[in-house]
Amino acid sequence: MTPFLLTPRFFKALPAAALACLLAACGGGGGGAGAGAGAGGGNTGQASYTRLQPGFFAASVSQTPSYPDVVAFLDSDQKWWVVRRENGTDAAVYVGALTQDGQGGASAPALKAFVSGNVRIGSAALTSVSEQGFVARLSLSADAAAQLPSLTADFSAPRPASTAYSAVVAPDLTSLNGSWVGTWIDGLRSSALATVRITNGVITLPTAVLDCSVSAGSAAVLDSNVNLYRVTLVFPSFPNLCARHDQSLAGVLAVYALPNGRRRLELIAVNSSGSGIVFRGEQ
Repeated sequence: MTPFLLTPRFFKALPAAALACLLAACGGGGGGAGAGAGAGGGNTGQASYTRLQPGFFAASVSQTPSYPDVVAFLDSDQKWWVVRRENGTDAAVYVGALTQDGQGGASAPALKAFVSGNVRIGSAALTSVSEQGFVARLSLSADAAAQLPSLTADFSAPRPASTAYSAVVAPDLTSLNGSWVGTWIDGLRSSALATVRITNGVITLPTAVLDCSVSAGSAAVLDSNVNLYRVTLVFPSFPNLCARHDQSLAGVLAVYALPNGRRRLELIAVNSSGSGIVFRGEQ
């Protein structure tokens, strides 16, 4: 068979776009090396995103926080916990189930928020999601009955340096032992200095905080492969002065190292409605 020749007349008759594609060896529907590079990270012009992994994230792990200050936790059940401090004595709490698309996006469509003593409903949209952290926008719906306007908050929370915290270190309850001194914040009753004592997974308050004591408190390993701990705090029925009397709260905690060699504990615990407390202490 006589071979087909690409003559000068043939090239002259081609539209400019088609000619450029022919000379560049444009690929067909089956893909090729170019398509594989784009999907596998060979194309340096594209960001390569993965899923957010369970662990602890923080806007900063400095000795002196700058406000607003944000810490976040993701547990192995994809439950997302966020504490946003406006200052050292005021904090908002957000809790919801996170759904990730594996391509740099995530959302928490049914978010419970505890802000300024009010439980509110909202959602969260996350971008730039990767193993290194995320950027988030929290959106709270207006509450006409409580005369609360809609509210949005933007923040980012990267993964701390491994010298401060590593999610893949095997959790060890004995590493929590001792007294942690810091600030206990409850939006129902403001804040107070507090000491939280942990002994082999048992959490106690040696001295009542905001008129509250803990009748049963525990810290347990969240997952054998994640350096986080589950927390349960049970408050007794009396005295009634305690805003949390006869309540049970559940949450998470993490510990990280500060640049000065001290260790800091971050704890969040909420009740079934989303109302809760946070504690930040050091030892």
